[in-house]
Amino acid sequence: MKVKRLNEASYSDIQMAEEAWNAAYGHDKINILEEFLNSIFTHDDVVKKLLEFGDNFLIKWVNAMKWEELGRDDNEFISLLDSISTDSLPLQSVDNFTKIYNVYSDGNIEESFINGGGLEESFWRSIAVFGGPKRELYTRNDKDFRLTLKYLHDSLEKQRSEKDLREIFFEDNGETIRSVADIEAHLINKGDSVRRNNNSNTKNLSDDQAKEMLDDLLQRNGMIDYIKQNYKL
Repeated sequence: MKVKRLNEASYSDIQMAEEAWNAAYGHDKINILEEFLNSIFTHDDVVKKLLEFGDNFLIKWVNAMKWEELGRDDNEFISLLDSISTDSLPLQSVDNFTKIYNVYSDGNIEESFINGGGLEESFWRSIAVFGGPKRELYTRNDKDFRLTLKYLHDSLEKQRSEKDLREIFFEDNGETIRSVADIEAHLINKGDSVRRNNNSNTKNLSDDQAKEMLDDLLQRNGMIDYIKQNYKL
């Protein structure tokens, strides 16, 4: 979906909006963001829904996504939000929004998944937007959610058949999305190598992975014991 350019906003380009944002405090930042978002979304109700998430969250989101991404032509995340209804799962809560944003941050949303048509778009939307027939994917934790959509991204990039996609991602009942472990097992059975590395191009909203990495590093290097022994923690 083509994103509207900024010819209707008082802040007529990204630089002006970003400079105004950086100079503003408190709710004034949100007023600038609202005007900017109204100029890039074709559906005003999306902006109203985002505003319901609260000032603190929106400030955190913009700082994570960066202004140059918000205003980029055909930004995949903006296109996604502009193509769904406000009662869709990605816009139902801060938690849901954060999960799908992090999938975008991981580089696992493509324009063709949103507006490509055919199997690629319909199958991706059935999982990423609707959460599967039972609408349960968004109840999973952030890590499993992101891994599921990473594997879906990779499978769609390989142009797998609908039969293969259903075998990989759905239980035999055709309604429940498989666990990450089951998805990985089916991918391996089809000759894929399974790698869980994350190549995010933007800052994720969740710090869980960074904390896990730091904890692992400290444990492996014995730093926690050293600190306890020498600093009487």
